[in-house]
Amino acid sequence: MRRRQFLQAMAALGVGSVLPSVALANAPAAIIDAAWIAAQREPLTFYVSSWGTISFGANEDWQQCRRQLFGLEPARTPADLVSLADQHWRLGAVLDQAWVDWSDDDLPPRDPDEGVWRDGLATATTAQLEHLIDVANEWLEDPADEYDWEVATLRGDTEQGAALGFFRGEAELNALFNIEIVEGAHPGSSYYAAELRMPVDEANALAAAEGLPLRFIASGD
Repeated sequence: MRRRQFLQAMAALGVGSVLPSVALANAPAAIIDAAWIAAQREPLTFYVSSWGTISFGANEDWQQCRRQLFGLEPARTPADLVSLADQHWRLGAVLDQAWVDWSDDDLPPRDPDEGVWRDGLATATTAQLEHLIDVANEWLEDPADEYDWEVATLRGDTEQGAALGFFRGEAELNALFNIEIVEGAHPGSSYYAAELRMPVDEANALAAAEGLPLRFIASGD
């Protein structure tokens, strides 16, 4: 296992060396050696569930709204709406419906055309813009659902997703520790994770023998 590569992966997770991943790429050997010694004192730690799912944190907070889960800020301007909708297509659909409901207030309900709210931004009144912003922020404060968690995990925004992102790019580690990257346990499945396929104690003994600053803790769930 190349030390520089491992330290860069740690830095990407926000742990280990005080140097960012980009700086580590060109750091002299003496800096890498010093960072490696420091990592041995505070090894990268992952938590493993009873069925092998690896997470970066011990406890996932499942009671989060969408804003919290994705680390988003409330919408305040039309530009915020566009940015949020670009990141989350379902919000765009909600805003389409909100625009039609506002514009066709005296007409029977109808399905909106995709992107109709974007087309109307340039001529929207202050009241219409405030309505769209309110609708967007209400959507952000709704509890995150299964689809949101799937997206957040794939983006690395969850504890499980952070571990998946780390091990997805570590073929050498995966082979050493018998870690399986699962991207849909079966057709239609929303389960994405890195799974440890050996006992935690055995994995830790192997990490120590290999001199790797890596430890696994059984989370018990």
